[in-house]
Amino acid sequence: MSNVFHLDIVTPASTVYSSEVISLVVPAELGYMGILANHTALVAHIVKGKIIIRDKDNQAKIINTEGNGFMEVLKNKATLILESAMEKKEGT
Repeated sequence: MSNVFHLDIVTPASTVYSSEVISLVVPAELGYMGILANHTALVAHIVKGKIIIRDKDNQAKIINTEGNGFMEVLKNKATLILESAMEKKEGT
């Protein structure tokens, strides 16, 4: 059983992130939600906040979302469709 899953984060303007990841933490409507490999099927409303990704090399990445969106988790793939998102750079 693999401990990674595929993550796509897209906005109307671009694909913000697309890669294999170990974990994902997203700001959902009722609070932060964690996703790991082999998660059950899920659809959630995403709100403004910080998306925390742990990539397959165990490095943390942070993406800020300024608007709303949706997340679908299905068959070891998570897709976030967001109004806007930007990767947080080191030191900012």
